[in-house]
Amino acid sequence: MFSALLVTTTAIAVGGGLLALLVGVQPGVDLFLGGLVVILPQSWLAYQLGSQRWSGKPGMLAFAKYPLAGAGFAALFALKTPINGLAVLAGAVIAIGAVPTVFAVKERTKATKSG
Repeated sequence: MFSALLVTTTAIAVGGGLLALLVGVQPGVDLFLGGLVVILPQSWLAYQLGSQRWSGKPGMLAFAKYPLAGAGFAALFALKTPINGLAVLAGAVIAIGAVPTVFAVKERTKATKSG
């Protein structure tokens, strides 16, 4: 799971860098921050699932991830002005879609190699 998060964070950083080069620095930073708002709670969830404390309560952890992301978006929009909302949304969409995609590709590759 952590490798999928790392690949996704790298993809968001590269996408933000390209957007910064093509359009401007602010949209590139906003895309990266929008992706981080989604990636950080996901990373926390992955870390907590490996601990003894939460091992029997994965549903509670998954449910806690969404308020954390909501608080991250609220803080981002409250503290960063000006902000490009479309770039933030694009970064979040990339992060939401990339994590399960990378994880599925990795699992499929592992299954193909072993079987």
